[in-house]
Amino acid sequence: MLGPLLFTIYTSPIVSIIAAFRNVHHAQYADDTQLYIALTTDKALGVISDCFQSVHRWLDANGLCLNPDKTEAIVIGTTLVSSRLDYCNLILYGTSTSNLNKLQRVQNALARTVMMTKKCDHITLVLARLHWLPVTARIHFKIALLTFKTLTTHQPSYIYDLLHPHCSSRPLRSSSHNLLEIPRMRTGFAQRSFTYSAPHI
Repeated sequence: MLGPLLFTIYTSPIVSIIAAFRNVHHAQYADDTQLYIALTTDKALGVISDCFQSVHRWLDANGLCLNPDKTEAIVIGTTLVSSRLDYCNLILYGTSTSNLNKLQRVQNALARTVMMTKKCDHITLVLARLHWLPVTARIHFKIALLTFKTLTTHQPSYIYDLLHPHCSSRPLRSSSHNLLEIPRMRTGFAQRSFTYSAPHI
């Protein structure tokens, strides 16, 4: 029985087999090999199917067995994943940097899959080509959009009642900027509320 290092060396030719198929990417973790491709053309499914068959033939020829119980194909729609990143993301205002970084890694992986770029490519340029805002900017945009619509339409009333125009005790240049009153919040949790976040965006 081969150890992890020897097994990795033994199965290294798989990389060359996968490389022969255009736009097919892969990730290997010990005895787990993942193949993935962006479904940008009608031929994509055929390409990854042919790649899978080639890998399967190499495994058979080299005394390795493909476990059917652990073999599966998953089609992930980019729109579905992107919409999940935006779903109720307003409540993520003020969340920890750790949580935001996890979501950003998901968006980065999605962007690289769509654009078929390498992991070493700068993600800022990839997101810019897709016209995608980073996760934190998306949260701020959602709050700004909701605030603007609420102030413009006065609806919904339960949100409009949370917003109060800033009233200065003396004339200031900022008086004409339509600023909102920033409430005093003592706790970090309270500072994540819409009442507090809207005037700051």
